[in-house]
Amino acid sequence: MLYCALSQAQSQGQFLLQYGVGIAAENDMHIVLVGIESEPYLSDLSLHLGILLAKQPAQMLSILLVDANSGSHSLSKRLVQTTTDGLNDLLDDTASVNDVVLPCQTPGLSFLPRGRQSFPQRPSAMRKLPRLLKQLKSQHDAILIDAGGISDSTAESIVQWCDSSCFVLPLGAYTADDIAGAVDKLQGHGAQFLGTILFDPH
Repeated sequence: MLYCALSQAQSQGQFLLQYGVGIAAENDMHIVLVGIESEPYLSDLSLHLGILLAKQPAQMLSILLVDANSGSHSLSKRLVQTTTDGLNDLLDDTASVNDVVLPCQTPGLSFLPRGRQSFPQRPSAMRKLPRLLKQLKSQHDAILIDAGGISDSTAESIVQWCDSSCFVLPLGAYTADDIAGAVDKLQGHGAQFLGTILFDPH
């Protein structure tokens, strides 16, 4: 099980991030990053992880970042200047993968924005979700999905179809009971729990 405690300034923390999520990349997996609540740090860490993995010269990995965070648009706002089609539009059958997956400035890193529409909950969209994830997985070595808070409907829908889910939590923000309850909820939605990344936000 992955368990990382890190500070943004620690080189050791960067190594742990590369090692932990590198396990997923080496096994051609998609990993979901979730929090107990939807917070901007999820998007920040998702981007940081994607860049670290894409910059590993020995592996030459193709990494896809996916913004599925229904509570925060910070990842899409940071990487895309204007609102554009994305994940939600793919599920709504109003866009195609080739049109919405965008290259980033970092070689080997691509980005799938959240999209113009809200996350669709129709049965047809939910049936399409596992097929879409499988298609994206076939085109990339690793997929990092910012799914927001565990209580969000988007996170509940996505975690059951992904290989691994990982909690991202700020140090000291939650009690042991809070975390245990969140893990139970995550697993109740069918998630394969990889572990927890604890970080110092200061």
